[in-house]
Amino acid sequence: MRKTFLSFFIFIATLSPAQDSLPDFSVVNKGNNRIVISWNNKFKLTRQISVQRSPDSLNNFKSIVTVPDPMNRQNGYLDTRAPHDQMFYRLYILVDGSNFIFTKSKKPLTDSQQVKAINEKVIQEAKLDSVVLKLLEKIEHPKASDPALTEEEILILKNYRNSRMDRLPDSISRKIDRVIKLNSKPEFNIPVYRIVTTREGLVQISLNDFKDKKYSIKFFEDDDSFLFELKTISESLLILDKSNFYHSGWFKSELYENGKMVEKNRFFIPKDF
Repeated sequence: MRKTFLSFFIFIATLSPAQDSLPDFSVVNKGNNRIVISWNNKFKLTRQISVQRSPDSLNNFKSIVTVPDPMNRQNGYLDTRAPHDQMFYRLYILVDGSNFIFTKSKKPLTDSQQVKAINEKVIQEAKLDSVVLKLLEKIEHPKASDPALTEEEILILKNYRNSRMDRLPDSISRKIDRVIKLNSKPEFNIPVYRIVTTREGLVQISLNDFKDKKYSIKFFEDDDSFLFELKTISESLLILDKSNFYHSGWFKSELYENGKMVEKNRFFIPKDF
């Protein structure tokens, strides 16, 4: 196994500087039965990262390696023993000894496909950065002719904050929070849930103030039968793969702050996404 890791680091310098950050990761087919699984780790207190492989995208995943140092910022594994180059890969991530994530599964891309995907992602993120910057400028330097932010613009800011939570400077995050609060309509009491499902069918947990408060979360089937509990929250953003819930359908969550329930939600995990 040591030889495999050494082989990986020989060519790790050739990876794109736009390497995916956890829970996202890349899977690249280098040819000659060499599959590179790699990522950047921005999570704190990462206790374990295991690479898992399966012939299909949902079931029969088996761990093929646990990386020696999960806290490395840039990490990965070279798989030379896959039965073929169309296997599926995912990561098991254990954070702070009690919180875990199964990432979504991926099939290998060729180098050219990977570069194209990264370039498209960079372009889309740059466009979104520009839109958000203009919205913040509009608030900080208003003109008499400018209308207030629309509901669509507020939604853009909310989604941007949630999707970039692990990368946003605190000053920008606080500024977006202020803008959202100032532009919220007091006559509507619409709850903003901190435990929701993403477009990909993953369960996203967003807790900006996790350092100041002791949170725990319980998950249930729709008939209220208990599934599992996250007893310690040590990250502002956690992503749970739908495989943690064993099937598609409706589920329930209860968020506790210092032992007191502060949020109860019902969410749907789709069968296909």
